Amino acid sequence: MANRDEATFRTRRVLPHTPDQVFEAFARPDLLARWWGPAGFTNTFETFEFEPGGRWQFVMHGPDGSHHPNESVFLEVDAPSTLVIRHVSAPRFVLTIVLAADEGGTAITWTGVFEDPAVAARIRHIVEPANEQNLDRLQSVLGEERSRRLACRGDRGRRRGPGKAGGPSTATAGGRPPSASGTSRLRVAPT
Repeated sequence: MANRDEATFRTRRVLPHTPDQVFEAFARPDLLARWWGPAGFTNTFETFEFEPGGRWQFVMHGPDGSHHPNESVFLEVDAPSTLVIRHVSAPRFVLTIVLAADEGGTAITWTGVFEDPAVAARIRHIVEPANEQNLDRLQSVLGEERSRRLACRGDRGRRRGPGKAGGPSTATAGGRPPSASGTSRLRVAPT
């Protein structure tokens, strides 16, 4: 009989961002849809209920035109440190994401435990590089968000109301979407 280690995939990386910023990339569907999945994939989120017991239904669109329906349930949402997701469509697994402050920013540990070790063995050659690509895409989106925030701060310091030095800024604070909880439907191109 296969043991649990054969059904487990683990990835760890340090990202140069705070735990709050990394957690936000999971909590905001507009950000998550931009980086979730291997390189070249896009996502259409049908349901995104970011809370314990909340559903997450989406379709991943492959670069070859394939479509991969996915359904998951959020088991644990503990900002900004832990996220546990049960993937209820095949292949079934539980993904635990742990974020911890690190000298370099945030250490992210990504652990997927598959229900069936035989399935895990069959798709290991896909899952391991896909997990690394996922974290590459996360790092890219976080970098883009950092650049956007810095640009907004710079604009606030330079733009003032008409003819009023020191008046209120006309720049926005970042175009943040409404709360990430609830239902969202969006399709995002790959980054």
